[in-house]
Amino acid sequence: MFNVLAITDGQTWAKALTIVGIALAAYALILWVALLLWTYRDARARTASKELPLAAVLLVAIFNLPGLLLYLALRPPEALVDAYGRELESAAFMREIQKPDACPECTRSVDSNFVACPYCRATLQTPCASCERSLRTNWIMCPFCTAPRDAAPWPERARRAPTAASTQAAAGAASAMEPEAASAQTRRVPASQGV
Repeated sequence: MFNVLAITDGQTWAKALTIVGIALAAYALILWVALLLWTYRDARARTASKELPLAAVLLVAIFNLPGLLLYLALRPPEALVDAYGRELESAAFMREIQKPDACPECTRSVDSNFVACPYCRATLQTPCASCERSLRTNWIMCPFCTAPRDAAPWPERARRAPTAASTQAAAGAASAMEPEAASAQTRRVPASQGV
């Protein structure tokens, strides 16, 4: 009876070991296939070449874990999506740096000939005191005549109130006109005062 139990017990252990061996072999096979799939997908994400993913899969298929470690050591450092995103970010940053025609106050795009920002009314350019050409507000000298920048942003003649002589000349011209045209002329606001 003892021998029968021993034989049955031995057969049970043999069957249990066979089942455990089959389970371990199935696990190793699934792990090996998963490593091959991961290697292929990772290599495809990191290169545009069609040969490199196949070579990486072949390396892992033949050498298994040592092949995977070798692939990890030799693979491209970043994915194509990450490299593309970094290039886009760099291009956007360079565009912002090289964008001289932006208002310093509201950072909206403005024409390079604008004297004031049409969005926030910030002064963008002032005339040179010497040659009267437009200068950007951040320049310290006139690049056209090399005159140093004056302390006042606009020359006094641009901010001066109309003199008595110019007022009398305008009144004389108005009296020479018809009464309706003269009243329309006095109601009109000069463009330089509206800015």
